[in-house]
Amino acid sequence: MMIKHQLASGNIGKPLIVCADDFGMNAAVNRAVLDLAALGRLSATSCLVDGPCFESGAGPLQETTLQKGLHLNFTDDLGQPGLHYPLKRLIREAYFYRLDVAQVREQIVRQLDRFETIMGTAPDYVDGHLHVHQLPQIRDELF
Repeated sequence: MMIKHQLASGNIGKPLIVCADDFGMNAAVNRAVLDLAALGRLSATSCLVDGPCFESGAGPLQETTLQKGLHLNFTDDLGQPGLHYPLKRLIREAYFYRLDVAQVREQIVRQLDRFETIMGTAPDYVDGHLHVHQLPQIRDELF
């Protein structure tokens, strides 16, 4: 589903994808995403698979027409093992190429596997919580 929007430049028919991040973070986020999806106000949602409410919200999410993506997490400790640094430290370590590449790869694979196990399909796309998917080392391992 794409929401069509007339841009200020006058170009009609350019698609506007409206994505809500952090599905799975908590029950309130899940409810908001599902309510907005029911109203036709969203195109996609990015899922924090380690969030405490991801698994319980997966069933209702699967019933929507939203695109469903993996929202890679390397900053918030949500009770799963792995590499979790405050954003400033993660940025510094990534740009100085000091992250453990094997650990980065393992965390990406684990989150992809969890998404596929719970949702029963691969994600439609992958992005990153706090845009971590664009950082060196994380981006490289993701590709």
